[in-house]
Amino acid sequence: MFDSDGEVLAESRLKDGEAYQVEIKQPRNVMHHRKYFALLNLCLENQEQFENIEDLRYYLTCKAGYYKIVETDKGAFIIPKSIKFSEMDQTEFNRFYYASVNAVANFLKTDNASIIKEISNFL
Repeated sequence: MFDSDGEVLAESRLKDGEAYQVEIKQPRNVMHHRKYFALLNLCLENQEQFENIEDLRYYLTCKAGYYKIVETDKGAFIIPKSIKFSEMDQTEFNRFYYASVNAVANFLKTDNASIIKEISNFL
């Protein structure tokens, strides 16, 4: 903290001399989020299996490895993880994005470099 932060501390519920744990997260980059949706649109326009972007997004999210398995008495099923800003910080979103590029490249049977090059046309 800086000396100028003393006023904020005085007005907060934090007490001087107490120990606190702080979690530092890198805020999400909105432009990177838009770049991800450009990736989805690129994929949607170059395939015929999915008719809408949401179904494609769920599929690719799972193919990128971002899912959880839920066990029930009727068997297991897969649920794609959320990419909401509140659910995923920028560091995790970076990993997710590059895993998604790989998933799209595999789905479209091309290479990652071609996908990355084409995304710039969608922004």
